[in-house]
Amino acid sequence: DVRILNNLTASAADLQFVSVTKVVGSQPWVPVNTGTVTDDLVIADVTNGIDIPANEQAIIDVTVTLRNSDPPNVAGLLFNTSATYTFNQVDNNPATQSNGTGVTTANMRVVEPELTLDKRGPAGTVNFSAPIAYTLVAENIGTGPAFDTTIVDQLPDVPDNPPLTGGTCNTAPVNFNARITASADESAVLRALVPGTDYSATHTAAPTCELVITTITDAARIEAGEKLIVSYDVSLDPASQSGASLTNIAGATRWFSLDTAGAGATGEIREYTRTITNGTTTLVDHEDAFNVIVDAPVLDVQKTVVNMTTGQNPGSNASPGDVLRYTITVNNGGIIDATGVTVSDAIPANATYVADSVTLNGLPVSQPDAGVSPLIAGIDVSSSDLTPPLPAAG
Repeated sequence: DVRILNNLTASAADLQFVSVTKVVGSQPWVPVNTGTVTDDLVIADVTNGIDIPANEQAIIDVTVTLRNSDPPNVAGLLFNTSATYTFNQVDNNPATQSNGTGVTTANMRVVEPELTLDKRGPAGTVNFSAPIAYTLVAENIGTGPAFDTTIVDQLPDVPDNPPLTGGTCNTAPVNFNARITASADESAVLRALVPGTDYSATHTAAPTCELVITTITDAARIEAGEKLIVSYDVSLDPASQSGASLTNIAGATRWFSLDTAGAGATGEIREYTRTITNGTTTLVDHEDAFNVIVDAPVLDVQKTVVNMTTGQNPGSNASPGDVLRYTITVNNGGIIDATGVTVSDAIPANATYVADSVTLNGLPVSQPDAGVSPLIAGIDVSSSDLTPPLPAAG
């Protein structure tokens, strides 16, 4: 008739009973907790009693959980638990109950995760010729593992220096690569993560302009002294102008003390939340920012006219029947090539297009054109020192 007594309130930590299991014992007893779940545990068999024959032992596993109580259950707290027992010297005779000696566990320490975030990107300027490679590095500088981590990357929709325009918001990021490494060695992958299984990546376009990365499985946990590294590519928005200053702000906004299986904090699982501000680049904390400058073509378009009938240059006067020759000059004043450039132009009101008169860098375009200017639909153009588009239809 052994009874195991464990006063949880005597511990420095806030503990709660979970279960009790028989591990070793030759007799047909089943241990249960007849006490409370948060105070005094009394482990006994209320039907047969826990009987231990001479020269035998009983092993019983008692499981408790660290409660989500702050205080006292915070990182660094040292705690232990003590247990004693009673037994009857005569079976089923409470009058013969005696007290056994007690025992105390070794000290344990409360551990908690703490995440920092580092946002990395390309050095120098960015342009339309190649995607922009970004990397998010979430490091666990705490003492316990972090589960189901959420990282939010705020993609810029407007530059830091208006009236210039630019951003990386319109197109969803691609080429994701996520892995867990040791903090001291980012090159050695401890656990490679599978998109859609171990983590999700959700892009929301304007006006939200966010990339949200959420880890899902146990493989994606971040142990103390480990890093979650996520790399991906973004593209410049089409309206991005040369000189636009684009800043990404990212942060680890949520994580948990145990795997939640996507259900969020339940039971005594602790949830950790952080708020993104301005990236706090001078601090080592849960958020960071990264800035790039756009190099883009800077196109200048000029249109001039000569009155071919009178010779007036530039033309400012015209009479009915005069022939006017228009010239459109496109100049790229930037340091990046402009590709896929199209020029279009409408015929002025009260004027008639002269058939087969459009040329590009001196070569005919779309001739014969049946008296319809190909500039109305637009023509592809190239520099005079490059091979111009052939004079074909369109």
